[in-house]
Amino acid sequence: MVADLPVGERLQDQPMYALSYLLKPDAGAEPPHGSAALWTRSALAGGDELDLQLSVSVQPDVDETGAPVRLLRIWAAVVLPRSVGTLRLKSLDPLVTPRIAYNLLADPADRPRLREIVRVARRVAHTEPLASLLAHELLPGPDLETDAALDAALDAGLLTFYHGTSTAPMGGPADPAAVVDDEGRVRGLTGLRVADASVFPEMLSVPINLTVLLVAERIAAAMRQSAAGATLAAAA
Repeated sequence: MVADLPVGERLQDQPMYALSYLLKPDAGAEPPHGSAALWTRSALAGGDELDLQLSVSVQPDVDETGAPVRLLRIWAAVVLPRSVGTLRLKSLDPLVTPRIAYNLLADPADRPRLREIVRVARRVAHTEPLASLLAHELLPGPDLETDAALDAALDAGLLTFYHGTSTAPMGGPADPAAVVDDEGRVRGLTGLRVADASVFPEMLSVPINLTVLLVAERIAAAMRQSAAGATLAAAA
């Protein structure tokens, strides 16, 4: 074991809470799509930010008797969080799990925004025609009108979108927080590049997979161009 080694001073992920509703048996056939999503702005959003998201899915489950039922899940998330966590190594052994501290909802702006989108989700669930399809709310449950009561539910069921990013952010030569340059090269090392979500300078408001693919393609193209240049120089 070694002392904590700081390798990621800017870990970010999107905090999320899953509201759960029991669908009535006659709610209709399960939709062909996996989920649907809606982006919106919070009361604290700046400019044209879309900092909140609702996504909806129908999932099979069983009740207390073991009978099959279906649940409607509404995933309420802050997709442009301001809270920042850390990723630190516990050992030089790459097989040892690192120490991850998400620090979710630590920024004063994040908790009120999560409360806001959860309350929006509950209003959606209680609005026709959706309300007639729901038997009752399972989570977060009744009597959550006060911030304190809602906060207790959020803390008990807080999740993330598993969109961890920004532990090795990309930046220019004057950026003290930058770990890699604009071609993914790790500063201070030769022959090492990073091409994944860790190089994002900041969190995205969307699922990160397509952006990771684009970043990887651009860095791969830069590597091919660099290798071609080196070959031409050697030939000359």
